[in-house]
Amino acid sequence: MIKGLNCPCDMKSLFFSCKGRLNRQPFNIIIGTAFLVCSLMFMLLSFAGEVIFFLIVFAVTTCPVIKRLHDREYSAPWYAYAILTVILSVLLIIAPLNMIYDYLMITLYAQEASITMEPWNPAHALAFLIVLGLITYMAVLGWFLTELCFFRGTEGPNEYGPDPLECSSSFCENVA
Repeated sequence: MIKGLNCPCDMKSLFFSCKGRLNRQPFNIIIGTAFLVCSLMFMLLSFAGEVIFFLIVFAVTTCPVIKRLHDREYSAPWYAYAILTVILSVLLIIAPLNMIYDYLMITLYAQEASITMEPWNPAHALAFLIVLGLITYMAVLGWFLTELCFFRGTEGPNEYGPDPLECSSSFCENVA
């Protein structure tokens, strides 16, 4: 048995059940392993393979993340809020970059074709959106990882179950 997991612990309940609580140690091991494996696979796979692999890892880590949120006394929708905010901030970064690229390509084409264009530079206007997206991304991801990876869970039982640190071996033997 691993201290910090629901007793008795099995991999099925760890990765496929959102009920209960999860301590920092097993959570950090799961997230750290997922990060290292994703980093390695992103170097080896094509873009389509990266997307498929990321979706698989996302699906596998969803239940442990929700259990860790429960340990911090947050409900599961907080995970959806964090994911949605990260996705929107990434879109806030990508869309202006695409527009700047399009403007630069049109400018280059206009110079080659000797077409005069009005002097408007979208880079200054859209750079604000890029910076805003980066700040939002870093703030949400930083809060989320700090909250889940470094802070202790609620001491004692909460509405999601007993404290995973108080799970003694005698308790596990009585439950099994």
